[in-house]
Parts: sequence; structure tokens; C-alpha cells
Amino acid sequence: MDELKDAIRNAGSVMVLMPEHASDKDFLAALQIQKINQEKIHLVAPQAQEERWKDTFDIRPVKREFAISIDTALSPVEELRYEKNDSLLTIFLTHKNMFNQNALSFSEHLPRTDLIVSIGFGTREEAERYIESLPDMGTARHIWIDEAHSLPKTEKLSSPSINLMGRLMVRSRLDTDLGVLWSFLTREDFLKADATPAAVTHLIETLTSIAQLPKALIIFWQYGEAKTKGLLWSRDLGLVSLFATTFGIEHVSNPLELPEFDNFIEAETEVRKLLHTQPLG
Repeated sequence: MDELKDAIRNAGSVMVLMPEHASDKDFLAALQIQKINQEKIHLVAPQAQEERWKDTFDIRPVKREFAISIDTALSPVEELRYEKNDSLLTIFLTHKNMFNQNALSFSEHLPRTDLIVSIGFGTREEAERYIESLPDMGTARHIWIDEAHSLPKTEKLSSPSINLMGRLMVRSRLDTDLGVLWSFLTREDFLKADATPAAVTHLIETLTSIAQLPKALIIFWQYGEAKTKGLLWSRDLGLVSLFATTFGIEHVSNPLELPEFDNFIEAETEVRKLLHTQPLG
């Protein structure tokens, strides 16, 4: 990641490029990379993913230009004009002979950049072939992020966090019907582990990197005199979006900080109701 950060720091414009078969994991990794410098880093994701997540993650879509090229050696053109009528745009080409349709070609252009970071491609060669197919990208530096290095590595747990992790696992239960791992941490758990709620996010990062989790992990906790708080992590970004929209959460992240509840029972009941509207299976 140090090489990547240095390259981004020295670049004028950066494009994070993903293939059409990019997964949600690739997309999340790209969003993490974009956080390094959101002003200069632009994501080029599959259009379906951009449309699906642009509001949830405040994605700035990259402007694309669609070019219609004419080989005038095959079909000379004397005049070009266009007319727009409602949603119909008509281009007129004036010429003396029958127009040769083989003279037409179509291509999509992307903004010029001096650094391309590719993610979601199986091999470097696959990524480079894709980049070569794009116009005006041949001079840009290319960094390929393979799957093993697509996400930042988690730091080692401190002793209090290890103690809290043990208590977290004891107080966890798997709901196979919903595909959720529920966990509940009490005030006593934090006291005996000598830890604070700040460690909970770190526990989630560690669990997602070392364990085969179900589609969602939900952790509720009580600390001091505060109300019950919670975090939701999910491999299903649609579920994260659903929770954010339902609870009116403006800052969307994964894990997602849930609203406060009076107690564990209310927290589980309200979240379970929402989960049943979109079962994970």
C-alpha cells in the first residue's frame, strides 16, 4: 500500500479501473483506495454498480465521451450537421456518393490520466489488455492490485482487544435462517477486558479477515451509562443501504453505525423486523 500511496501522491489524476465482472469486494476495495485522495481519484466501475451505489457511497461518476468516427478516405464528407427533436438526435452527412457504412466506427473515451490502478482483474495481463483497448491510456502508469493485496491488512490486536474478542465469541450466536451472526457485549465485558467500544470496529476488521462469516455480522453493546449501540457489517451492500435508508443514516459505511436503542431486546427486535423484510438466506 505504501507504493500505491506514493504513486497517488505524485500523480496529477488517478483512475481506479474495474472490469465488468468486478465483485462487491472489488468495489469496496476501490472505495477504500479512493479515500486516499478523493479529489484526484476517479472510479470507473461497471455501470450497474455505479448506478446501484452512487447515492449510498456518494460516488462521483466519471464523465464518458462516446465518439462516432468517420473514415473520410472510405466515404468523403462535405458537410456535417445535426438536428435534435425531443429525444431524437439526427446527424446528417452530406456527400456525393452512396455513404459507405464501413467508414463508421464507435468508441468510448475516458478522461486522460497519468496513473491507472486496476482492481478485480484476474491477472496483470488481463488488466493491461483492457487498458490497451481504451483510447489515450497507453502512456499512463499502471498499478495492478491483485486479490491478495486488494484490502489493507488488519493490524495485530492489542491485549485488551484479544480479551474482548474472546468475550465477543462467547456471546455470539448464529442465526442460519437470516444468515446473521449476532453478538452482544455487556458493560461487564468491557470492564473485565479492560477495553472500550473503540475496539469493536477493530474486532470486525479482524473477524472479516480471518473468519468465514455469514452474510452479516451485527454487534450490540452497552458501555457505561450510555444506551445500547451497535454496528452492522455485511458482504451484501444492498443490506447496508437498506439499513442506512430505513434509519435515516447519512454517513454510510461498512460497518454501519446503527442508531441507539434502550436495551438489547429492543435493538434485536427492531433489527430483526428489518431483516425479515429482506431475508439474507
